[in-house]
This record gives sequence, C-alpha cells and structure tokens, in this order.
Amino acid sequence: MGLAGAVVSEAITPAPAQAYLAEVGVTIDNGNSDSYSTLLRRAEQVARAAAQRTFDNDILVTKVSATITGNYRGLEVPILTLNVGRYDWRAQPDPKLWSTYYSMSKRLLGFGAVDTEF
Repeated sequence: MGLAGAVVSEAITPAPAQAYLAEVGVTIDNGNSDSYSTLLRRAEQVARAAAQRTFDNDILVTKVSATITGNYRGLEVPILTLNVGRYDWRAQPDPKLWSTYYSMSKRLLGFGAVDTEF
C-alpha cells in the first residue's frame, strides 16, 4: 500500500508551470511605402500586434522578442526588435519604448541616398 500511495500522490500533483520567452519573426514588404517613416510605423504596429497576441494566447509567456524585417527586392533587413516582459507591456504597451531600431535598414531598404560612385 505504501507504493500505491506514492504513485497516486505523484499522479495527482501537477507538474509546475514554466514561464518562457516567445520569439516572433515577421517580415513586411516594402511595397509602395512612400517613406521610411511610413514603413517604420507599419513595423511598430506589427510589433505591437505580435506582442499583444503572444501574451494573450499563452499565459506562460513572460517575455516576447519580436523581430520585424522589411523585404526589398528579395533582401530581408531587420527594421526593429521589440523585447518586453509581460508586466512592462501591461503597464506601457508602446513598441517605441521597448524596441531597438536598426539605423542601416533605411538605406538597405532603398530609402537612403544611393552612392553611384565606385
């Protein structure tokens, strides 16, 4: 009976929940964006939606890392990476506060001045 009691005890006790980091990658097309600032706003909106959706869909996620890349003629370039914890996001759900922006993406996505001299 001692062995049976131990087996039942382990079967009833649930395994502890483990929190984790969710990594999300989204590519947006440069398309017909008039300006880099327009593309940047789209990237921020996508990052915000990705973070919110991830937190809403999985209660065990404690941190989200969302990398938004832009596509220009087949070249994918990172525009921003949003890294935020659940409690920080709940307090301030603003992607501008939690994002790292990549300055070279503007030129690589075709918005900067192109050097024609070699």
